[in-house]
Amino acid sequence: MKYASKLFTCAALALGLSAGSAFAGTNGYGEDTSAVVKKPISKVRLAARLANIPGLSSAAIQSIVEPQAPVSSCDVLDATGTPVSTISASNVGDQSYWFRYNSGGASSTQVLFLAVPLFTGSPIDLIYQRFNPNGSTNIVTPFGVPYWGGDLTSGTWLHVSVANGDTSPNLCRFIVTP
Repeated sequence: MKYASKLFTCAALALGLSAGSAFAGTNGYGEDTSAVVKKPISKVRLAARLANIPGLSSAAIQSIVEPQAPVSSCDVLDATGTPVSTISASNVGDQSYWFRYNSGGASSTQVLFLAVPLFTGSPIDLIYQRFNPNGSTNIVTPFGVPYWGGDLTSGTWLHVSVANGDTSPNLCRFIVTP
């Protein structure tokens, strides 16, 4: 019986059945995810997620955790280059979304892009990309938040871009939907 269950799971995955439809309340591997409760992430936990990122100063972390200015418009783009505030969780074969950094002509030696879930229960602590452009380069880079069984990656996320170790990173919130 144990092998039949594994065989069914493998067959369902091979046929492309998503965990959200064929296995409601599970992650597609028979593991119960219905008990996962998403709640806003604490400032302490958010700071802990950011603490080990090379090039992100403690002052920058503080300004991310407790922003002094309103959160700006997003430099999250859809596949056509249009700024968006809501994206769909990604599956294999989906078109990418994009992070954009506009140097404004300033020389940049390091640019960090982060995406951090602002809720607990996500299997992803953060998504991180680092570039060392050594010039006044605008950067557009693909990213995606993967779909995870039980809808564990959908919710409000924070996009952060930091250039040259700046202590005032650009921040914006975006929503991930299943």
